[in-house]
This record gives sequence, structure tokens and C-alpha cells, in this order.
Amino acid sequence: MTPSDPPLDPHALASLDTIDALLPTRSELRVQRAHDAVVAYSKGARDQRNAREAISALSDLVGDHGTRAAAELLKFYRVTTDDLRRSATAG
Repeated sequence: MTPSDPPLDPHALASLDTIDALLPTRSELRVQRAHDAVVAYSKGARDQRNAREAISALSDLVGDHGTRAAAELLKFYRVTTDDLRRSATAG
């Protein structure tokens, strides 16, 4: 801030804190991305693009939450890592 900048409005700062608290965390976004990618693969086309996106999203998820979170997601949607590997390298 420079001396010519207007003072910050305390109400605006409180609003920004509230908005920030409502936004999902990076970890929550990674969980959602992994979920969406596995669903797209399991319920939609089991093609190379969907498989690669699922592998990438699951890798990020493992980095945040460990292998158990990724394993539970795969188990729930009845997708195996072998399925993903085969589809990702097919073509």
C-alpha cells in the first residue's frame, strides 16, 4: 500500500474472509477431480483419454490422501488399475 491508496474497508475484508472460507480447498478439488474422472471412465467411454485423466487425477489424490482414498474410489466404481492401464495404452 502506498500513502495515496484508500484505507481498506474492514467490512470488505470480513467478506473476503467469508468467501475464502466457503471456497473448496485444493485437496477437496483433487478429490472431486478424481471422483469425476473415475465416474467418467466407469460410466462412460473407457477410452484412452478418460483413462489417462483418471490416472492423473488418482495420482494427485494419492499425493494428498494416500493410496487408501484412491483404492476406495476405484473399488466403489469397480474399476481396477489394470483396466486403466490397458485403456490408457490402447490405441
